[in-house]
Amino acid sequence: MKLSFFPDGSQDSPLLMLSDLTAGELSVLRDAASDLATGRRDNAVLRDDSGSELRLTLLVGERNVGVRMTPPGFKCVLRRAAWSNVEGLVEPFTHGSPGFQWLDDSGEVALLLSPLGVW
Repeated sequence: MKLSFFPDGSQDSPLLMLSDLTAGELSVLRDAASDLATGRRDNAVLRDDSGSELRLTLLVGERNVGVRMTPPGFKCVLRRAAWSNVEGLVEPFTHGSPGFQWLDDSGEVALLLSPLGVW
């Protein structure tokens, strides 16, 4: 998995893109969202495999905060119901669906899933 930060990524906000994901990594992401949604865990950490120090910490919160920069990485804080939504958004990619999907845009940084790195 690769985490790429684009300060000028979209018209509305900076962009954090999850790309170069294997089928196994997509399943891990989906399962992490499911666990956060159901309360099996309160956090998960995604790490960049490309040699960068970037990481994305996924957290359950009282409200949807979205993605924020927290050097050397990012935090995404969402309510359980929002994590359930993320699980559903990731699911088609675990079966090989092409394309990309915005996972969250409620914070200061938008979160984009693009397994092949295109959008």
